Amino acid sequence: MKIIKHCILIQCHRLNNSLIYNLNKFKDNNDVVVIIHVDKKVDIEEFLFLESDNVKFVENRFSVSWGSVSQILLTIELLKYSIKEGFEYVTFISGDDVFIKSIDQFSQFIRNNIEKEFIGFTNGDFSSRYEYIHYDCFFERKGFINRLKRKFYKVAFSLGLLKNKRVKPFKKFYKGSNWFTLSISCVTYILKRIHDEPQVIDYFKNSFCCDEVFFHSIIANSPYYDSLYSKNFNDNKASLRYIDWETGPDYPKILSFSDLDSNFDDDVFFIRKVGDDISIDFLKNRFG
Repeated sequence: MKIIKHCILIQCHRLNNSLIYNLNKFKDNNDVVVIIHVDKKVDIEEFLFLESDNVKFVENRFSVSWGSVSQILLTIELLKYSIKEGFEYVTFISGDDVFIKSIDQFSQFIRNNIEKEFIGFTNGDFSSRYEYIHYDCFFERKGFINRLKRKFYKVAFSLGLLKNKRVKPFKKFYKGSNWFTLSISCVTYILKRIHDEPQVIDYFKNSFCCDEVFFHSIIANSPYYDSLYSKNFNDNKASLRYIDWETGPDYPKILSFSDLDSNFDDDVFFIRKVGDDISIDFLKNRFG
């Protein structure tokens, strides 16, 4: 039986039960290597006890601002690590995600769907995210002055001002969940496109939440679009994840004990976000 070598990329900014549970599940498994990026604003020392032979921390860390191009740059940096070790598939998750099945189940699923790309797409108009110049107030969410500035700039956008005048790198843009599982072939294609055409990144320098646009647009404007696991515009299902964007009060919903007692579909391997009140023991008893 063919062994699938996985690289799990994790972006986190705090130490929580979900992260510890996942790493306990992944560590010492010869078929998995985990690469973790801890936000530069956070002291990495409190995380280092999690390091093991197959769990490594990124040295070149970014200070990530929600919604800014820093999220794209961080993801690119993590993807660069993934092409060094002879992996076959790369999975990108956050520290708030929980891996709910076994490595063997995940590998078997990938074997049954080899050469498929697991990344989800959504419909809707999201062009304002990249067609206008977004300033720091969009990424620094707190404070009255920042809220006032955002209102001012949104009025300017509605009047057609502050347009992004850089040349568009795609004929058509696409959007979806920024968490994915991709073949190493697809990852290599993405990195080559970025290397050969640095203007692709330049276009998004003043964008807003375009980590949900950047990678999807590269893939959808490439031959890899024909290899998608699903094109039904359920971006969570297509990326092998369960995320509740409907129920609230938080969006996405912070999953509770009752949510975790649900029966998840066979092709759901990751769930998010899991509440801090969910203990490691509970996760272990529920998901192994």
